[in-house]
Amino acid sequence: MIQNRKNYVGSLTSGALLGVETRLLLPYLRLDLLEKEWEILFEKENLLQKKTVNTSMRYMRTIKKRFAVLGDHRNEFIEDLINSDREEFNQLILLLIILNSPIVADFMLNIIKQHTRFIDEALSDNAWSEFIEDRLSFVPDLAEYSESTLKKIGATVINILTEVGYFNNTKEKKLQTVYITDLLKKWLRILNKEGLREVFECTM
Repeated sequence: MIQNRKNYVGSLTSGALLGVETRLLLPYLRLDLLEKEWEILFEKENLLQKKTVNTSMRYMRTIKKRFAVLGDHRNEFIEDLINSDREEFNQLILLLIILNSPIVADFMLNIIKQHTRFIDEALSDNAWSEFIEDRLSFVPDLAEYSESTLKKIGATVINILTEVGYFNNTKEKKLQTVYITDLLKKWLRILNKEGLREVFECTM
């Protein structure tokens, strides 16, 4: 199925995992604040500790967009995030990213899965470019991104997956075992996305 590049890539051009920023904004995401109210909040309190209000607003919009896919489940999801440990939290944020940016799920399924049969197998430096070359058949207008933008998106994906624990670090990119938490299993069921379980599982 041919996809649109903006829907396929989603918000990956605007930020990585954004775990710290998301935790800080959780209490406010339930309030349905207007843009102006967010702006006033950032001007008064600088919640995200960014240099400018515009930077805080950009992060906020990216995070809000991720949560928009939850619909009526949003507040329950936020509550679970507030009470989660780091591993649970990171996996749930990755779930939001995957729902907003299907390219991440495809990379995990098509590239990471190919490497899990080798212990300590590291991704090659050209793994991302080869993946993009393959994806062009399904999302032809990915070619409209500049080479530098595609590299930036790839670096963002690697950063996200490293933070969640799939790689040992962003330089070596050695795969590590990741076990799915019970909290992630719960939300895959609630959102009727249990088919994504295969994407998240990574056993070396």
